Amino acid sequence: MNRLNPVSNPAAASVSNLLLGALTVMFGLQLMRALIVDMAVYLTQVRDVSSILVGVMGLAVFSCGLLEPLVRRLFGRSALPAVIIGLGAVRLAEQTVSHPPIDLGLSIAGTVLFLWSLPLLFRSIGAAGQGNSAHAVVAILLGLSADTAVKGIFGTIDPSWVDGIAGHAVVTGLVMLQQLLLVQLVRRLAFGGSEERKEGCTGTGLAYLALGPALFLEILLFQNVPQQTVLIGWQQPWVFAWVLAVNLIGAAVAVELARRDKALPWPILALLGVLLIAMVAEDRSGAQAALIVLAGHVVIAVALVSVIRNTGEPPSGVSASIGVSMIVLLALLFFYYASYDTDVLLPKELVRPLAALLIGLAALRAGMAPHTGGAAVTRYASVPALLLLILPLVHLAAWKEVSPVAGDGLPVRVMSYNLHQGFDVHGRHGMEAMARVIEAESPDIVALQEVSRGWAVNGSVDMLVWLSQRLEMDYVWGPATDPVWGNAVLSRFPIAEYQNHEMPNNDTIRLDRAFLTAQVDLGGGEVLDVVATHFHSGDGDSALRVPQARAVLEAVDSSRTTVLLGDLNAPPGDPEILLIASAGLRDAFVAAGATGDGFTSPADSPRRRIDYVWASPDLKASDFSTHHSLASDHFAVAVTLSR
Repeated sequence: MNRLNPVSNPAAASVSNLLLGALTVMFGLQLMRALIVDMAVYLTQVRDVSSILVGVMGLAVFSCGLLEPLVRRLFGRSALPAVIIGLGAVRLAEQTVSHPPIDLGLSIAGTVLFLWSLPLLFRSIGAAGQGNSAHAVVAILLGLSADTAVKGIFGTIDPSWVDGIAGHAVVTGLVMLQQLLLVQLVRRLAFGGSEERKEGCTGTGLAYLALGPALFLEILLFQNVPQQTVLIGWQQPWVFAWVLAVNLIGAAVAVELARRDKALPWPILALLGVLLIAMVAEDRSGAQAALIVLAGHVVIAVALVSVIRNTGEPPSGVSASIGVSMIVLLALLFFYYASYDTDVLLPKELVRPLAALLIGLAALRAGMAPHTGGAAVTRYASVPALLLLILPLVHLAAWKEVSPVAGDGLPVRVMSYNLHQGFDVHGRHGMEAMARVIEAESPDIVALQEVSRGWAVNGSVDMLVWLSQRLEMDYVWGPATDPVWGNAVLSRFPIAEYQNHEMPNNDTIRLDRAFLTAQVDLGGGEVLDVVATHFHSGDGDSALRVPQARAVLEAVDSSRTTVLLGDLNAPPGDPEILLIASAGLRDAFVAAGATGDGFTSPADSPRRRIDYVWASPDLKASDFSTHHSLASDHFAVAVTLSR
């Protein structure tokens, strides 16, 4: 064996290339996630840029992926090293920057570099002696696994937003590994010959259009540990472990399928496409949800390998096809989340089935094309996914079993806090800052609004589980708009029972609302009824909030000790607030004799009091606090209740 030959060990070269591709995909997904969040939160909510302009900007950024052939012509054989070095550098810079405008610029640059890296990797991995581009599909699957794994060990928070040295250390180490693997790939390319290969393919670049819809479903569902925690109902470490195990199975299936001399026949691919559409058409819970995560990811793995392998070597149209597929990814995300705010051409209910349909059609077309031989993919290709299964053990070791404590009855301190989906007034993600706001008031019970448990436009973070672990408080969940966005209650004391209620007029508003009722055992024979809610927002929309106030009051038993907490989106004197006062509940701000205007929103220029604590007449209020902090766009309000 010639030790100077960098491709003399095909198995080692294969795994090395796969790791390089996986790390590149992982960094690309992280930067793309940051861009989506910057557009949805920083530009739209903080800078008040119109959705149309934000959409045009997103389209312009993702359209830059179509310029990859120009980059290749300008840089020649240096294109791949230049793009991957740039991607690593941008990822490191983004990790250290916390100024939103600069972070936006870095996320734009990183996303463009990621879009260029995909076709370059598809070509280069094949040119380095790895057979057709099915090998690159395995790299993409491993990149998805790595991204899920890294987020998982930080409690579903992207390392970009993790306070302290841990996030910096992880990203720096992974970028260094990526650059070392790049050096190895460049050596193999130099030894093996030209990066460009003869066309001679049996398909066309159109097959790669399946990539964007596949990434959409993976991001939204199958890699979304927070959402699956809600749907499956297991504790988060076990959901994390299950998702990574599913990734291992998907990678192993992809490797074996890529190695086969014969591709799957088109009737089987058509059936898999139909099954995928059925699986993503609606949310399911429990064991069904867990099985759908497995089946859905495996179907996508099979579809991508089948689609890509039957193109033969990457055709000249691969750059345009991948570029268009990523624009499709952006469009699917836009239509899915825009449906929550406005009327769009494609309603949310159809977006996921449409993505599955596009994948199925691409797979069906590939199944009808002449079959190509298997790729030179080593069976060791799925080993990295196997090693990632170690990480849930780390997560489990750090997991705290939160147990409620026995109380002594009243007094009790309660708080209401609108979390702005985890972002401060400047558009920076900051769960730790919010946790410190809650800690500063030492509440026993906290009502939370705008809690996201897996929205991609909010970074796919499980805010509730993270806060529960960080504050060591038990929780109950009250979904509103969908299964993973709504209200919650944190409590140090046992929650005897709870129930979530939809608002009666959700069919007349865009963003559905709900309220959560819970009975908290304070100890000493005392029970506190807690009602947590978030009314419809909009100036001059009292007519829409009054029915919500009536629904909440109907759930309140006036003979019981009760507290109503929430963001009611209305100042004192509005009809919905007067309705609550007329029901006998007392405004704790007034009852406690608090001074000042009590304004709670917006936090950077407070001019409205819309966050409330209402208490039943048998309770006395004292030590009312409007906690001034920029950690959210609302101030938290807290008060001590006693007899």
